[in-house]
Amino acid sequence: MDSINRQEIVSVATELFRKKGYSATSIGEIVGACGVTKGALYHYFSSKEALAFEAIRQVKNYFDDTVFILAKNTNADNAQAQIKKFNSKVEDFFSTHVDGCLLANLTLELGASYEVFKDEILDYFQTWERCYFEFFSTVQPQGKARILAADALASVQGCILMYRASGDLSMLKRQHQQMVKMCQRK
Repeated sequence: MDSINRQEIVSVATELFRKKGYSATSIGEIVGACGVTKGALYHYFSSKEALAFEAIRQVKNYFDDTVFILAKNTNADNAQAQIKKFNSKVEDFFSTHVDGCLLANLTLELGASYEVFKDEILDYFQTWERCYFEFFSTVQPQGKARILAADALASVQGCILMYRASGDLSMLKRQHQQMVKMCQRK
């Protein structure tokens, strides 16, 4: 590549972090994959950590703009249709990102030492959980909807982890089908 922009560097780094992990991905690998010098990378990012923050934000922005937005204005009349669209977008994303969820991968890899990324990661998962709450609260009391939302997020992330290990999305698809049923009006 003759020239690469900031966004392209973030995209390459995101895929490397997702596939290899944050710790195992070196700046040298990132610049090699981008075809730029370290100086060019450091022109855009002050550190590997700053680049990882941008990778996290890229994933969050995609989900905010493409997936999470589908939970807005959900009501009992459209909850099933909206959660189907939501689930479809999640499946589409992960079918093209076979190395799983970057934010979950970072959490698993770094454990308690992920403090520097903690707020960004928690915000992402809390937003996802709130989306499920929006769907489930259309047909369930709020207390039950909160529990269902937390359980749904945990199940979906488990399915994504299993997909990374097995390459089989069927578990996630089954979980999504159950979630659609949970949004049926009584």
